[in-house]
This record gives sequence, structure tokens and C-alpha cells, in this order.
Amino acid sequence: MNLKTKFGFGMGHVLNDLCASMWFTYTLVFFSKVIYLDNTYSGVILLVGQLADGVSTTFVGLMSDKPDNIWLCRKYGRRKSWHLVGVICVILSFPFIFHSCLGCSDADEWAQVIYFSAFALIFQFGWASCQISHLALIPALAQDPLDRTGLTAIRYSMTVASNIIVYLVALGFFGFNSSDEKLCTKDEDNFMYITLIVIGLGAFCSLLFHLLVKEEVDPPFDGIEEERRTSGEEERESDKAVTNSPPVPILYWFKVPAFYGVAVLYMSTRLFVNLSQAYIPLYIQESLELSTIYIAIIPLVMFVAGFFVSLFMKLLNRLLGSKEIYLIGAVIGLIACIVTFTASGKNVTTDTFRHVG
Repeated sequence: MNLKTKFGFGMGHVLNDLCASMWFTYTLVFFSKVIYLDNTYSGVILLVGQLADGVSTTFVGLMSDKPDNIWLCRKYGRRKSWHLVGVICVILSFPFIFHSCLGCSDADEWAQVIYFSAFALIFQFGWASCQISHLALIPALAQDPLDRTGLTAIRYSMTVASNIIVYLVALGFFGFNSSDEKLCTKDEDNFMYITLIVIGLGAFCSLLFHLLVKEEVDPPFDGIEEERRTSGEEERESDKAVTNSPPVPILYWFKVPAFYGVAVLYMSTRLFVNLSQAYIPLYIQESLELSTIYIAIIPLVMFVAGFFVSLFMKLLNRLLGSKEIYLIGAVIGLIACIVTFTASGKNVTTDTFRHVG
């Protein structure tokens, strides 16, 4: 695989990473502190977005693997077509999430919830389209397992870089372009500028992805020919390796107890990460009443610290074992939650976000 393809592939998920960082970190604090939506309504918008993400991910995953004769897919590539649709949806919807309701800023809160939820739905559909299609390109572009591992590493590196960029841009606006100790309506412009920078940079990276990465276009789908081709491939494969076992049915996994154990562990881990990312800015503003600069500094420190530790995970797993490392991480996270809950001092004015910990 040439360097141009690797570089282009790395650019393909930057828009998603930039927007996801803003979505999880600043959505709640923007709605509650800048445009003064009720906290419940702010949570509803975030919930609608996450539900849409779950449904869209499943839908796009199923549809993107089906061969079809849609003109764009036949000319441009099935996965890149889905990615292009996702990019368009994200670019057209995400800026409206971090801006007051256009033409309805004085409307009832329930009307604004519908307004923002609609854009959240479009954004999450586009986000899922980009994510699934970008992941599906890895086995399509790389036949060698080492190349696939390399593409995965590039994807993770760009995720790290994207998150750091978002927090550095936020630091620039909230640290040097804001004189307020607390977020208020005047900070709407700061959020708008940050969003425009995120969208502009992400759109440019997506353009590089589509220019540099070439996907092999599937031949026109025909039911009879497809059946003959599949039958012929199966015969050749059986001649080469008679002992190959058949693929495991999907329903089989629901009968494996370990499947549920891994699912619970992963869900709990993601819950911890997402909650800390979403509520830390509100905890800083409402409970600790720190300056606005810290809603950029503290998430940046958290992410850089997590990335730094991840560099040693391979060594630690080899020395201690994956289960032991997970247990140590869970204990450290639990201690952090206890410290957050028991925090005391003159700056702690509300218990709402301590209870989240």
C-alpha cells in the first residue's frame, strides 16, 4: 500500500473525530449555560442524538454491505459513497447545533428541543455513515494483516490529534478571547467560531480522503450471475481447504455467556468515558465555579493523560495481564468518582454533578 493511500485514509475520519469531541464535551454546557435551555431539555437532545446514533449505525452497517446498482455506488465505490453522504449530512447539520435557534430563539423550549433534535438526528446519521464506511474500507484497501493493523493505528492517531485540536482551539477562544468567569450568552460567538473551524478543517480533510483514496468499484449486481460466481468461488475454496469450518451464525453468540460479560464491561467503560467527558465542563462551571478557560484545559489534560498511558498499555498487558490492568483502571476510576463526590471547599456550590460521579 502506497503512502498516498495511507495518508488519505487517515484524513477520512477527522471530521467525525472533531465533531464527536465537541458533541460529547460541549453540547450540554452550551445548551444549559449559553442559550439557557432547561437542563432536562438539554439532556433530551443529547439522548435523542445518541439513540439516533445507535439506530443509524445498525442501519448503515446493514445497508452498506449489500451490493446494489445505485449509480453513485457503481461509479464511485459503495463505501466511499456512504462516506460522502455522511460528510454532507455532518457539514449541513452540525453548525446549527452550536447556534441559537434560527428564527425561534424566543419560542417555547419544547419547540427549540424539536429544532435541535432534528439537526442532531441528521448529524448522527451522517456521523454513523462516515464511521461505518471508513471502517469497512480497511479490509477493502489492505489485504495484508500488517497493512490493516497499520491503517487502524493511523485512524487512532488521527483521533488523538483531532481531540487535541478541538481542545486547543477551545483554549484559544475561552482563554484569550473571553473575559468572563462564567459562560453566558456572549459566548455563543465563541462556540460558533469553534464549530466553523472544526467543520472547515474536517471538510478539508474529507476532501483529501476522497481525492487520494481509490476504492475498487463492485461489478454490476445481478442475482443469477452473483449466484453462479459465489457457487464457483465456494467450489474453489473447498478444493483448496476442505477442512475450513463454516462461519459462526450470529444467533450463536447470544448463547455464549462470555458474550454478555464482554458487552457489560465494554458498556460500563464507555459509560464512564462518556459521562466524564459530557459532565466535566458542567461540573467545572456549576459546582466548582471555575473560569471558562478550564472547560478547555481540564478536558485537554484528561485526554492527553489518557493517551500517554495508552502508550504503555502493550507493555503493561504483557507484564501484568489484561484483566489485571482493567481492574487497576477500574479502581483508579472509582477513586476519582469518590474524590469528585466528596469534594469540599468554598467553590463547591451544588451537588448535582457530584452525584454523577
